[in-house]
Amino acid sequence: MKVLYPFLILALFVGCSSHYGEVNSVGYAKGELVHTVILSLKDGVNQKRKDEIIGLLATLSQIKETQRLIVSTKARTKDSRAQQDYDLVLQMSFKNQTALETYSVHNHHLNVRKKLKSDLAKAPVIYDYWVE
Repeated sequence: MKVLYPFLILALFVGCSSHYGEVNSVGYAKGELVHTVILSLKDGVNQKRKDEIIGLLATLSQIKETQRLIVSTKARTKDSRAQQDYDLVLQMSFKNQTALETYSVHNHHLNVRKKLKSDLAKAPVIYDYWVE
C-alpha cells in the first residue's frame, strides 16, 4: 500500500493539471513562464514577521495572471553549495510574457513590494525561465 501513495499523488497532480496541456515533471505546462524570486531578509526579522511576509506573498495569487504560486522558507540542508544568506523563495507561473508584464505593474504586486522593502537585506534574486 505504501508503494501506491506516490503514484496516487502523482496521478492526482497530473489529473488536476491536465487542462494546461502537456505537463512536465514539476507540474508546469510546456510553454509556461516560471518566475522565481529569492529573498534575503534582514537579521532583525523575527519569526512572527517572517510568517506575516509569507502570508503577504501568498496574497499575490489573487492577481488573475498568476497561475501557480509557491511561497516557502529555505530548507536547511548540509549542502555546502547552498546560498546561506537567502531566506524565502516565491515561485509562480504565467501563461506568457504579457501576463508576467501585467502582473509586474499590478497595484497589488507593487503594494506588496512596498510593504516588504524595509524587511529586505538586499535586492531579491530573480530567475525567469520558459518550461520546455
